[in-house]
Amino acid sequence: MKVMCILTDKINNGYYCVPVYVFQALKKLGYPTSFDSIVNDLKVKIPTETECENLDYGITTKDALVQINALLNKIDDNLRFVIIPLNIIPYGMYEEFTDYILNEFVGVGCSYDYGYIKDKEQNVFRHISFLEKITGKNVEIKDYPTDSSTPATFSVDLSKLMYSINITNGGFWIITSNKNEKDIMLNFEKYLYYGDKR
Repeated sequence: MKVMCILTDKINNGYYCVPVYVFQALKKLGYPTSFDSIVNDLKVKIPTETECENLDYGITTKDALVQINALLNKIDDNLRFVIIPLNIIPYGMYEEFTDYILNEFVGVGCSYDYGYIKDKEQNVFRHISFLEKITGKNVEIKDYPTDSSTPATFSVDLSKLMYSINITNGGFWIITSNKNEKDIMLNFEKYLYYGDKR
């Protein structure tokens, strides 16, 4: 599935949302690197203004998994990139899982339908943003532009976010140290059972 993001202007180009996620996540983890080198390493296809509806542009989730992990391996071979789909979260415990990963990991993102979240009547626009914190039933989202360290911040109802993730076959994006999908889910189940992160 193609990660298609909104094309806003020549500089803040929405098709950069995947490299922006990687760039900002690595920065949060203490691995500053070049944004341009990330774009090149991930082989993201960027359209011109007249080509912005071409479905061949962007990067697929499958390619993102491969390319991001290849990039991380060059930076630090302990780093791993994992996508957690909603369908493996037990019993639909989305609130508990979101709370868990936000407390356990730095730089948690999600892939979702930006258009649905913003109540825009348009085709699906798959996008990647950071999840900052969960308060009650609301999640704070931070969306970084490519050319600035200051993100746009907005809050969304958790159930609406989960629906927007589901309709794009999206998931939670995590860059972590030596943990794969099974490790994360096993630790979450232990957290639920023991009430801690053992």
